[in-house]
Amino acid sequence: MLSFQINGELWSLIFISIIFIIWVLLLILQSKRDKARTKGLQGIAKKMGLNFSPKGSQLLHNQLDRFNFPTRRKRFGSSFWITNLIEGNTGKIHISIFDVRHGVRKHTKHHAYLLLRSKALVCPEFRIEPESFLDKLDHAIGIGWHDIDFNKYPEFSDRFLVSSSDEEHFRRFFNVNAIPFFLSHPHMRLETQLNAFLFPLPTSFLTADIVEKHIAEAIELYNLLMVPKQTSK
Repeated sequence: MLSFQINGELWSLIFISIIFIIWVLLLILQSKRDKARTKGLQGIAKKMGLNFSPKGSQLLHNQLDRFNFPTRRKRFGSSFWITNLIEGNTGKIHISIFDVRHGVRKHTKHHAYLLLRSKALVCPEFRIEPESFLDKLDHAIGIGWHDIDFNKYPEFSDRFLVSSSDEEHFRRFFNVNAIPFFLSHPHMRLETQLNAFLFPLPTSFLTADIVEKHIAEAIELYNLLMVPKQTSK
Protein backbone atom coordinates (compact mmCIF):
# COMPACT_ATOMS: atom_id res chain seq x y z
CA MET A 1 0.00 0.00 0.00
CA LEU A 2 2.81 2.39 0.90
CA SER A 3 4.59 1.54 -2.35
CA PHE A 4 1.43 2.26 -4.32
CA GLN A 5 1.01 5.64 -2.59
CA ILE A 6 4.63 6.58 -3.34
CA ASN A 7 4.27 5.51 -6.97
CA GLY A 8 1.04 7.52 -7.27
CA GLU A 9 2.70 10.63 -5.90
CA LEU A 10 5.67 10.06 -8.21
CA TRP A 11 3.46 9.78 -11.29
CA SER A 12 1.62 12.95 -10.26
CA LEU A 13 4.95 14.76 -9.97
CA ILE A 14 6.08 13.42 -13.35
CA PHE A 15 2.79 14.50 -14.96
CA ILE A 16 3.05 18.04 -13.52
CA SER A 17 6.68 18.25 -14.63
CA ILE A 18 5.77 17.23 -18.20
CA ILE A 19 3.00 19.86 -18.34
CA PHE A 20 5.43 22.50 -17.06
CA ILE A 21 8.09 21.55 -19.63
CA ILE A 22 5.51 21.70 -22.46
CA TRP A 23 4.36 25.12 -21.22
CA VAL A 24 7.95 26.42 -21.18
CA LEU A 25 8.62 25.02 -24.66
CA LEU A 26 5.46 26.70 -25.99
CA LEU A 27 6.57 30.01 -24.46
CA ILE A 28 9.98 29.68 -26.10
CA LEU A 29 8.39 28.82 -29.46
CA GLN A 30 5.98 31.76 -29.23
CA SER A 31 8.85 34.09 -28.33
CA LYS A 32 10.81 32.96 -31.40
CA ARG A 33 7.74 33.48 -33.60
CA ASP A 34 7.16 36.96 -32.17
CA LYS A 35 10.79 37.93 -32.76
CA ALA A 36 10.65 36.62 -36.33
CA ARG A 37 7.41 38.54 -36.96
CA THR A 38 8.87 41.73 -35.50
CA LYS A 39 11.99 41.34 -37.65
CA GLY A 40 9.79 40.92 -40.72
CA LEU A 41 7.78 44.05 -39.85
CA GLN A 42 11.01 46.03 -39.36
CA GLY A 43 12.13 44.88 -42.80
CA ILE A 44 8.92 45.85 -44.60
CA ALA A 45 8.90 49.24 -42.85
CA LYS A 46 12.43 49.93 -44.07
CA LYS A 47 11.53 48.77 -47.59
CA MET A 48 8.57 51.19 -47.70
CA GLY A 49 10.53 54.10 -46.23
CA LEU A 50 8.44 54.09 -43.05
CA ASN A 51 9.42 54.08 -39.38
CA PHE A 52 9.11 51.12 -37.03
CA SER A 53 8.66 51.20 -33.26
CA PRO A 54 8.01 48.23 -30.96
CA LYS A 55 5.60 50.42 -28.96
CA GLY A 56 3.09 53.13 -29.81
CA SER A 57 3.28 56.74 -28.73
CA GLN A 58 1.04 58.48 -26.22
CA LEU A 59 -0.19 60.70 -29.07
CA LEU A 60 -1.41 57.68 -31.04
CA HIS A 61 -2.93 56.22 -27.87
CA ASN A 62 -4.92 59.43 -27.35
CA GLN A 63 -6.05 59.50 -30.99
CA LEU A 64 -7.34 55.92 -30.80
CA ASP A 65 -9.27 56.73 -27.65
CA ARG A 66 -11.57 58.95 -29.76
CA PHE A 67 -12.86 55.93 -31.68
CA ASN A 68 -15.50 53.37 -30.75
CA PHE A 69 -14.09 50.26 -32.39
CA PRO A 70 -13.64 47.42 -31.48
CA THR A 71 -17.27 47.76 -30.35
CA ARG A 72 -19.90 50.35 -31.17
CA ARG A 73 -21.00 50.67 -27.56
CA LYS A 74 -17.81 51.85 -25.90
CA ARG A 75 -14.54 53.49 -26.77
CA PHE A 76 -11.15 51.83 -26.53
CA GLY A 77 -10.75 52.83 -22.89
CA SER A 78 -7.48 52.82 -20.97
CA SER A 79 -6.79 49.07 -21.12
CA PHE A 80 -5.14 48.77 -24.50
CA TRP A 81 -1.52 48.64 -25.60
CA ILE A 82 -0.02 49.42 -29.01
CA THR A 83 2.85 47.34 -30.37
CA ASN A 84 4.69 46.83 -33.68
CA LEU A 85 3.93 50.33 -34.94
CA ILE A 86 4.78 51.16 -38.56
CA GLU A 87 4.13 54.76 -39.54
CA GLY A 88 5.16 57.58 -41.84
CA ASN A 89 3.95 60.03 -44.48
CA THR A 90 2.82 59.23 -48.00
CA GLY A 91 2.24 62.56 -49.68
CA LYS A 92 -0.38 64.43 -47.63
CA ILE A 93 -1.39 61.26 -45.80
CA HIS A 94 0.04 60.00 -42.50
CA ILE A 95 -0.24 56.22 -42.15
CA SER A 96 -0.02 54.23 -38.91
CA ILE A 97 -0.48 50.45 -38.93
CA PHE A 98 -0.05 48.49 -35.69
CA ASP A 99 -1.10 45.74 -33.29
CA VAL A 100 -3.36 46.42 -30.30
CA ARG A 101 -3.85 44.34 -27.19
CA HIS A 102 -7.16 44.93 -25.41
CA GLY A 103 -8.19 44.01 -21.91
CA VAL A 104 -6.33 42.23 -19.15
CA ARG A 105 -5.49 38.66 -18.12
CA LYS A 106 -8.02 36.06 -19.33
CA HIS A 107 -9.97 38.69 -21.27
CA THR A 108 -7.02 39.83 -23.39
CA LYS A 109 -7.72 40.14 -27.13
CA HIS A 110 -5.43 41.08 -30.01
CA HIS A 111 -6.27 42.98 -33.17
CA ALA A 112 -4.49 44.89 -35.92
CA TYR A 113 -5.50 48.39 -37.01
CA LEU A 114 -4.60 51.00 -39.60
CA LEU A 115 -5.05 54.72 -38.93
CA LEU A 116 -4.98 57.18 -41.84
CA ARG A 117 -4.79 60.89 -41.07
CA SER A 118 -4.76 63.93 -43.35
CA LYS A 119 -5.40 67.64 -42.83
CA ALA A 120 -7.05 67.59 -46.27
CA LEU A 121 -9.64 65.16 -44.91
CA VAL A 122 -12.66 66.90 -43.39
CA CYS A 123 -15.41 64.37 -42.86
CA PRO A 124 -18.35 63.66 -40.56
CA GLU A 125 -18.22 60.94 -37.95
CA PHE A 126 -19.49 57.68 -39.44
CA ARG A 127 -18.97 53.92 -39.51
CA ILE A 128 -19.19 51.37 -42.32
CA GLU A 129 -18.91 47.67 -41.49
CA PRO A 130 -20.30 44.30 -42.59
CA GLU A 131 -23.86 43.99 -41.29
CA SER A 132 -24.75 41.01 -39.12
CA PHE A 133 -28.06 39.71 -37.78
CA LEU A 134 -27.25 41.26 -34.38
CA ASP A 135 -26.70 44.63 -36.06
CA LYS A 136 -30.14 44.41 -37.70
CA LEU A 137 -31.63 43.51 -34.31
CA ASP A 138 -29.89 46.43 -32.57
CA HIS A 139 -31.26 48.92 -35.06
CA ALA A 140 -34.70 47.35 -35.01
CA ILE A 141 -34.98 48.11 -31.28
CA GLY A 142 -33.29 51.51 -31.59
CA ILE A 143 -29.79 50.81 -30.27
CA GLY A 144 -26.95 52.84 -31.79
CA TRP A 145 -26.96 55.25 -34.68
CA HIS A 146 -29.53 55.12 -37.45
CA ASP A 147 -28.73 52.65 -40.26
CA ILE A 148 -28.35 54.70 -43.44
CA ASP A 149 -29.70 53.00 -46.56
CA PHE A 150 -28.95 53.71 -50.22
CA ASN A 151 -32.05 53.19 -52.34
CA LYS A 152 -30.10 52.99 -55.59
CA TYR A 153 -27.59 50.50 -54.17
CA PRO A 154 -29.61 47.79 -52.38
CA GLU A 155 -26.77 45.25 -52.41
CA PHE A 156 -24.50 47.67 -50.55
CA SER A 157 -27.25 48.53 -48.05
CA ASP A 158 -27.97 44.85 -47.46
CA ARG A 159 -24.33 43.82 -46.92
CA PHE A 160 -23.02 46.81 -44.96
CA LEU A 161 -24.14 48.69 -41.89
CA VAL A 162 -23.68 52.41 -42.52
CA SER A 163 -24.29 54.75 -39.59
CA SER A 164 -23.52 58.35 -38.68
CA SER A 165 -24.33 60.91 -36.03
CA ASP A 166 -25.09 63.37 -38.86
CA GLU A 167 -26.77 61.62 -41.82
CA GLU A 168 -27.18 64.82 -43.85
CA HIS A 169 -23.47 65.68 -43.59
CA PHE A 170 -22.54 62.07 -44.31
CA ARG A 171 -24.59 61.97 -47.52
CA ARG A 172 -22.93 65.19 -48.70
CA PHE A 173 -19.49 63.75 -47.98
CA PHE A 174 -19.81 60.12 -49.10
CA ASN A 175 -19.00 59.44 -52.74
CA VAL A 176 -21.06 56.55 -54.10
CA ASN A 177 -18.18 55.76 -56.46
CA ALA A 178 -16.63 54.07 -53.39
CA ILE A 179 -19.47 51.53 -53.18
CA PRO A 180 -17.92 49.05 -55.67
CA PHE A 181 -14.75 49.16 -53.56
CA PHE A 182 -16.67 48.07 -50.46
CA LEU A 183 -18.53 45.35 -52.37
CA SER A 184 -15.21 43.95 -53.58
CA HIS A 185 -13.80 44.08 -50.02
CA PRO A 186 -16.57 42.36 -48.00
CA HIS A 187 -14.60 42.42 -44.73
CA MET A 188 -13.79 46.14 -44.90
CA ARG A 189 -14.51 48.07 -41.71
CA LEU A 190 -14.11 51.84 -41.37
CA GLU A 191 -14.73 54.40 -38.65
CA THR A 192 -14.02 58.10 -39.16
CA GLN A 193 -13.33 61.20 -37.14
CA LEU A 194 -12.83 64.74 -38.41
CA ASN A 195 -9.54 64.13 -40.24
CA ALA A 196 -8.91 60.44 -39.66
CA PHE A 197 -9.92 57.02 -40.97
CA LEU A 198 -9.57 54.00 -38.67
CA PHE A 199 -9.55 50.54 -40.28
CA PRO A 200 -9.89 47.49 -37.97
CA LEU A 201 -8.05 44.91 -40.07
CA PRO A 202 -9.30 41.33 -40.56
CA THR A 203 -6.40 39.83 -38.60
CA SER A 204 -5.31 39.52 -34.98
CA PHE A 205 -1.63 40.24 -35.67
CA LEU A 206 0.28 42.14 -38.33
CA THR A 207 2.65 40.18 -40.53
CA ALA A 208 5.10 41.55 -43.09
CA ASP A 209 3.26 40.02 -46.05
CA ILE A 210 0.01 41.98 -45.48
CA VAL A 211 1.27 45.46 -44.56
CA GLU A 212 1.63 46.83 -48.10
CA LYS A 213 -1.75 45.38 -49.16
CA HIS A 214 -3.68 47.04 -46.33
CA ILE A 215 -1.92 50.39 -46.74
CA ALA A 216 -2.65 50.34 -50.50
CA GLU A 217 -6.34 49.57 -49.87
CA ALA A 218 -6.68 52.37 -47.30
CA ILE A 219 -5.10 54.91 -49.67
CA GLU A 220 -7.29 53.69 -52.55
CA LEU A 221 -10.44 54.25 -50.49
CA TYR A 222 -9.19 57.64 -49.31
CA ASN A 223 -8.67 58.72 -52.92
CA LEU A 224 -12.13 57.49 -53.91
CA LEU A 225 -13.75 59.52 -51.15
CA MET A 226 -11.69 62.62 -51.87
CA VAL A 227 -12.68 62.98 -55.55
CA PRO A 228 -15.62 65.28 -56.45
CA LYS A 229 -18.63 63.81 -54.71
CA GLN A 230 -21.58 62.02 -56.24
CA THR A 231 -24.89 62.25 -54.41
CA SER A 232 -25.37 59.33 -52.03
CA LYS A 233 -29.06 58.48 -52.03
